[in-house]
Amino acid sequence: LDPAFAYPQMSRVVCLQALGRTAEAQEAVRKARKVAPGEGLDYWLGLVRNSYFSETDKQSFAQHFTDAWNATPE
Repeated sequence: LDPAFAYPQMSRVVCLQALGRTAEAQEAVRKARKVAPGEGLDYWLGLVRNSYFSETDKQSFAQHFTDAWNATPE
């Protein structure tokens, strides 16, 4: 993954969280935070809102990402 490209970093978090691989999802969140230092959860959820996903997929994607984000200490 290109470390400067946010979408693959975010997708990795979501996939790992959906699979129940919490520790790996948290590590992926830490890596994602390095892509956009200083940006919070709203930045990442904005990427989801502006994607071409269906509304159902956006909600699921955002929920998995938020769960992993909130479970990961800064």
